[in-house]
Amino acid sequence: MNRPQFRAIEGTREYFGPEGDRFDKALSLAAELFRNYGYARVRTPVFESNTACFRLSASIGAANH
Repeated sequence: MNRPQFRAIEGTREYFGPEGDRFDKALSLAAELFRNYGYARVRTPVFESNTACFRLSASIGAANH
């Protein structure tokens, strides 16, 4: 079975497979350490520009008509 090829967006890094597992373990250890010192997790919102999505959607819609 062919595995899908993943390619990170330029300037970013993706963690999957064994490397992702190690990354998750490192995050868990860090979270435990921070909890031991009285810190709590803060989840901040993620904002993305959707301009490219709208342009792509519009061009696909125009091609189908």
